[in-house]
Amino acid sequence: MDLERRFLQHLRRRRLLAAGERVVVACSGGGDSTALLHLLHALRRPLPLALSVVHVDHGLRGEVSAVDAAFVAELAASLGLAYEAHRLDPTALRVTGESLQARAREARRRCFAESRANQGADWVATAHTRDDVAETVLMNLLKGSARPLGIAERRDPLVRPLLPFTHQELIGYLRARGLPWREDASNADPRYLRNRVRHRLVPLLVQEVNPGLGRVLGHTAEVLAAEEAYLEAQLAPHLALLDEVENGLSLDVAAARALPIALLRRLIRTGLHRLGLVKDLSFLHIEAVSELLDRPAGGGRLHLPGGVVVERRYERLFLHRVGPAVEVPDFEVEVIGDRADLPAIGRRLALRHGGDRRGAGPALALAPAAVQGRVTVRNLRPGDRFRPAGMGGHGKRLAAFFVDAKVPAAERRRVPLLVRAGEIVAVGTLRAAHGCAVRGDGAETVWVSYTPL
Repeated sequence: MDLERRFLQHLRRRRLLAAGERVVVACSGGGDSTALLHLLHALRRPLPLALSVVHVDHGLRGEVSAVDAAFVAELAASLGLAYEAHRLDPTALRVTGESLQARAREARRRCFAESRANQGADWVATAHTRDDVAETVLMNLLKGSARPLGIAERRDPLVRPLLPFTHQELIGYLRARGLPWREDASNADPRYLRNRVRHRLVPLLVQEVNPGLGRVLGHTAEVLAAEEAYLEAQLAPHLALLDEVENGLSLDVAAARALPIALLRRLIRTGLHRLGLVKDLSFLHIEAVSELLDRPAGGGRLHLPGGVVVERRYERLFLHRVGPAVEVPDFEVEVIGDRADLPAIGRRLALRHGGDRRGAGPALALAPAAVQGRVTVRNLRPGDRFRPAGMGGHGKRLAAFFVDAKVPAAERRRVPLLVRAGEIVAVGTLRAAHGCAVRGDGAETVWVSYTPL
């Protein structure tokens, strides 16, 4: 039939599926996914492909859901294909303040990934159509989404072979062959944004603006997807700017600001995605982070959805998730045998005598006399003073030193202080005290370092 011919041409032209690949077809029993299953089955030999079927029962429609599952199971059996079913717990999908459809979509994808692994398949094929693309473009535009506007044709593990075809074409194909399918009444429920866009907004735009709306939006999405892929490739060499730190990511402000705005926005988006901020991320969030980068050196903080916090600390930008506040207690630990464990900050002090600096972590060079006798490690206390090397022996408040060293206030009690005879001889690996510093390239050197416990 004509649709099968065009479908085969599309698969070959776009190189969506390669000969011999194993494909799990996601089938809900609705018209689009049923048509996809029949089309792939009809073309399994000319391609050729190894097919199986997966169905996800959300359990949201009572007995109707069970009838849909039975329909897909019978369809798979009639085609001689392996079948796998997943039934979800509907109570787990209903979470106050979260989109039911979004949670169902995420659950489906987890089921698809599981079936792909179970079947040893290369891809999971879903039945998104040109109508879905048009609706998605409009929805993302209306929501101000920071994500690509359309639907990706192929993104591991999903492949979407029906994007050029309409729902009406697929229903016409089924009717012409006398093939049954199931209708999902929830697709007409106006409580869902997609249904309002599908049944109200799209018909209005088709009637009042452009009868070829679906085709035009599909072409727009295809153009933007290609440009998005190109820009993502351009971004790849700059992803190393996102340094992994203990509680998130860090970004050099000057290096980020040197990027073209299109790449900077994508870099910010990538960093926030890595922290799990995806579905609630908008253009305004990305612009707010960009504005934080443009501020004069100093501080600044943004609270974004999902507990994500972005902080400007002088010439670094930090992106992290906020966890429960943990107060660092007062601690003082004696250094015994060139080592001290500091559980309050999750670090271990090590003293290494002689030689050059070795190891990837930061280290500070001290004169041997600085660590002779009883040496302890503690954290900041009110009234602490410090005589930094290079300042001629003049002391200053340790709090003022932290300001000059650009140590955020929230982190100052985590900085270990090496103390001998009541005097601070070193502040972390930031600076040695006056009279305690050496060049660090001779045998008479003690290297101080702190590593995770």
